[in-house]
Amino acid sequence: MVVYLQRGSDSLAGPEPSGQALPRRRLAAEMMQQLLLQLAPPPAPSLDNFIPGRNGAALQALRDIASGKGGERFVYLWGEPGSGRTHLLRGLVRAAGGAEEDKVITVDDVQNLAPDDQIRLFDRY
Repeated sequence: MVVYLQRGSDSLAGPEPSGQALPRRRLAAEMMQQLLLQLAPPPAPSLDNFIPGRNGAALQALRDIASGKGGERFVYLWGEPGSGRTHLLRGLVRAAGGAEEDKVITVDDVQNLAPDDQIRLFDRY
């Protein structure tokens, strides 16, 4: 539907079959009758709501770490933008019980850290 305002008029020219302009109040009333689309915020990232696809091994390794039975001390996730790395890291923090300092350390976008910060991070291991 195309609606446009005519200069010097209090009416909107529009889709009226008779070719007459719609008064603003009528147009506003018709627009107010539209149903609103209820959009809920997305659920918080977790290991349970991650759809693994080909990342099943990474997901299982993170579940093992979160439960305390993982043998890995270091896990490096890589992939294209949108592949789920940040989702997995946030899910790991939630599954491990929060961001307790020495239990789990997660760092997103390690390549953006300053060189000295990267060295300090990897020296922890």
